[in-house]
Amino acid sequence: MVRIVVSEMMKICKNPTKHNITERAKRMVARCPKSLRDVIDGDVIGPGYHSLVKQLQARVENVERPDTPKVIKRKAASDDDDTDEIPTEQKASVQDTYGCISWSQSFCHSRRLWRVSLKI
Repeated sequence: MVRIVVSEMMKICKNPTKHNITERAKRMVARCPKSLRDVIDGDVIGPGYHSLVKQLQARVENVERPDTPKVIKRKAASDDDDTDEIPTEQKASVQDTYGCISWSQSFCHSRRLWRVSLKI
């Protein structure tokens, strides 16, 4: 139901605000209070439509999310099947991702001397 309501709202307004969503939720709860009102043990919780507003807001945010990924993979530069001729710098490019990207780090001279002194 939330999906249908949000899709109909977005046909009218491409970017509905929180106020628009809240007004729509109030009308829906007023029309169908037994099924949509926030009730626990016979007591109305808050204004009675808060959970419906949150569901509608979450759906609007998910619909508005971009479809394209943030990291765009580079396309193949050539059609050659022989991968031995391609240098390692061209095989993969560094992308903005989490984790270590330099597994074999080089340390400065003083750091190497300190590590050697620890081994002795």
